[in-house]
Amino acid sequence: MKRAKATVPQSSSPVGVMLDGSTDVSRKDQHLVFVRTIVNGQAETLYLGVRPVDNGGSEAILDVVWKILDDALINRARVFILATDGAGPMIGE
Repeated sequence: MKRAKATVPQSSSPVGVMLDGSTDVSRKDQHLVFVRTIVNGQAETLYLGVRPVDNGGSEAILDVVWKILDDALINRARVFILATDGAGPMIGE
């Protein structure tokens, strides 16, 4: 897994999004986004970023995910799967 913020190759390869939330020492809710995709014929996990979430609701979390993907210039149509820990807000509840 790449540790530094990665640049995702602009290809037609699908991406899987992995998402996890965390509360920092100031009790601010933050979400980390990774993608899994094919780079030079190999499956790679790439760190895209972390952003605060204004509230813990699923719409706010989805907005953060889209912003991070947009910043990485990933076409939303390439997203084929989402992996989370199953917490209600992460799965739309």
